[in-house]
Amino acid sequence: MDNKEFIGKYFDEPSKECIEAQDRAFNAALAYEKNCIEKYDYVDMRQSLPQKKGETMQDFASRYGTTVKEMKNQWRQVERALANER
Repeated sequence: MDNKEFIGKYFDEPSKECIEAQDRAFNAALAYEKNCIEKYDYVDMRQSLPQKKGETMQDFASRYGTTVKEMKNQWRQVERALANER
């Protein structure tokens, strides 16, 4: 990879499709985390309840048109968003 390719790959403006894909992944991950917090997580750090069919990470990924891997890539932004809501 030459210098021009490197600069283009890492410093060009992201495409509209890339931004939309990241938004879908973020929204799916945020919805998944909120669902888990509301229904499955315990405040006292006990192990969470098992998720029901239709509420797994894969289910949320399918609903939002993204992948589990893309959702997991958004974990820092999701954690930040959840912290700012409290």
